[in-house]
Amino acid sequence: MLISLQKVPRTVMARKDCLLPARARYALGYLVHGIDDPVEGKPHIPTGRPLSPHHVAELLGVRRKYVLELLSDPTFKTEFNAALALKRQAATPEALHRITEIVASDNEGVALKAACVIVSEDAKGPSISVNVQNNLVAPIRPGYVIRLPADLQPSRDAECPAAHTRDDLCQPQILSPTSPEPETLPAGDAESR
Repeated sequence: MLISLQKVPRTVMARKDCLLPARARYALGYLVHGIDDPVEGKPHIPTGRPLSPHHVAELLGVRRKYVLELLSDPTFKTEFNAALALKRQAATPEALHRITEIVASDNEGVALKAACVIVSEDAKGPSISVNVQNNLVAPIRPGYVIRLPADLQPSRDAECPAAHTRDDLCQPQILSPTSPEPETLPAGDAESR
């Protein structure tokens, strides 16, 4: 059942100049920031952290499908990513303060990792990743496999000439079951057959 927006718990709202309707702005606030106070009659909905789409649908009295369709809407995605970026930016000073406290700790390994995090944030730049793959498997070559009848196949004992010229290989030949040697066709007969 659709619940009036005056009865839903308050949350941090998206900026008013965004193109989202009020219900979608509430959904955005619940998905990014959550709610601060417990909801009467719904103790299973967590407070103080972002809510799942299922909890948002329950709070707003809409179907889950509505919230999931909101998440796939390009306008909502833009506003959602902007809200997450603002939240991340707001949490940065507190995180940096915590990391500097860890650097001063007695545990050398943990302090060194924390110092690396601080230094690497300043030294971040574009990263390049190169993948090299060597396949030792024989490459597959497309083509046709033609199986000749046994009486048309040359015998394995027959001697092959040591070298062929390109002209010999390009001449059309006919294998006949009675003659051991292939017959070479004259140039005019090759097209007629």
